[in-house]
Amino acid sequence: LIDTCGVYRGWQYPGTTSEFLEPGMGTRKAIRRSHVCVLCIDAQRYRKMTYNSCPSKFEIRLGNFVAEEGKCLVIAVNKWDLVAEEDQPKYRDEILKRITEGFSDIKGVPVVFMSAKYNLNLPMLMTRSLALYKRWSARLPTSRLNSWLQAWMLRWPPPWRNGQKCSVKYMTQTRSRPPTFVLWTNSAYGEFPRNYLRQMQNAIR
Repeated sequence: LIDTCGVYRGWQYPGTTSEFLEPGMGTRKAIRRSHVCVLCIDAQRYRKMTYNSCPSKFEIRLGNFVAEEGKCLVIAVNKWDLVAEEDQPKYRDEILKRITEGFSDIKGVPVVFMSAKYNLNLPMLMTRSLALYKRWSARLPTSRLNSWLQAWMLRWPPPWRNGQKCSVKYMTQTRSRPPTFVLWTNSAYGEFPRNYLRQMQNAIR
């Protein structure tokens, strides 16, 4: 368990010999060493600042960096006990909407509204983290993958590119942590539509 001791705008700093002396300097190294990353957000900030402050643009960039490194991401909205009970449904919907918009490339990110002070939903946070780690470490049989692929392509047919219909011939998983898949297609990688690959990636999740 690694605590990054808070993060500020200098988290992309390349690092020096004393990178752990400042909070946030070792964040990238900690993310690369980790299996599951919990992005902790202050729930009270939504009431005190503008509508797009929970999560902030910086926290969204940090979460997307976790995804780019191939790590599991869980979002914990802390200090939920400080939000009035009658305001919780409204704030919950707005925060979830903001997370959906900010992490559009990562479908189904687990979000836990919790309170560390009163142990509210801490077991749920651990359950979500362990479940996500189990999925992250899973390996799928090739036959099952290709059966799913054929059914998925019947529902969402591949697009046409340069007068040729793009199609995926075969698919297999080459590794886990993170799950990595190799596809055989009838076109080069640079010519295959990126939006279709992203749609397939989200469907696999």
